[in-house]
Amino acid sequence: MEFFLHRVGFSASHIVELVSTKPQMLDGSLERRLIPSFDFLKGIVGSDENAIFAISRMPHLLNHDLPKMFSLKATLLRGHGMRESDISMYFMKYPRGLNVNHDRFIEVVSKLKKMGFDPLTRSYMQALHAMLSMSSSNWQGKCEVYKSLGWSEDELHKLIKKFPVCMCLSEAKIRKGVEFFTKRLGWDPSVISKHPLILNLSLEKRIIPRYTVIQVLLLNGLLKKDVHWAMTFYINENDFLNKYVNKYQGEAPKLMEAYTKEVGV
Repeated sequence: MEFFLHRVGFSASHIVELVSTKPQMLDGSLERRLIPSFDFLKGIVGSDENAIFAISRMPHLLNHDLPKMFSLKATLLRGHGMRESDISMYFMKYPRGLNVNHDRFIEVVSKLKKMGFDPLTRSYMQALHAMLSMSSSNWQGKCEVYKSLGWSEDELHKLIKKFPVCMCLSEAKIRKGVEFFTKRLGWDPSVISKHPLILNLSLEKRIIPRYTVIQVLLLNGLLKKDVHWAMTFYINENDFLNKYVNKYQGEAPKLMEAYTKEVGV
């Protein structure tokens, strides 16, 4: 088994991790199950590297009857207009979708169609994964969380279509993030929905430290008040430091100290 995994491209450390954390990988016959399953998976996702990536996300994948699991779901997705290349990419990135009960898979695909998702877009894959990753009751519970924070049914529908990953966030993260943006920045749900990726950023490690820096600059008259907050939160670390911290070290020498304290460095 270890020799086979090494031959197809797994590193020694990766093999040890897989076998120790998922010993059920050893349960299947190498010749009758594991090798045929790997070859079939490789045919789906296009290369050894992509197959390894999928197995890394679902280590016991090779123990399943992949041809049967894949053919039913792929046929369904093709019938709804999903491209072959996108089907392959979906199951590479989200291999757990192969293991979902087929009736549940049909139900979710039908719901996405009713919601108006375009199967030719990346958001379709994200929505499919998001909805399959939780029960219907959990999905509805997440919807109720957003509604309790001010989203109307229509606004929530638009948010989910634009950024389906918003439904994968924990209730605590959703509430803390929305409460920060509404109380500190005065944003309402419609503004947050225009910049939905912001909900996925770390409040403690990114949003609050950057907010603190900008507030110091504003209080010292070093920035105009019309700050583009979303862009401030989105830009990478180096760009943020150069634009808002290093640039003002002379006028605000304790700026870096304040920033690193908030980040926790």
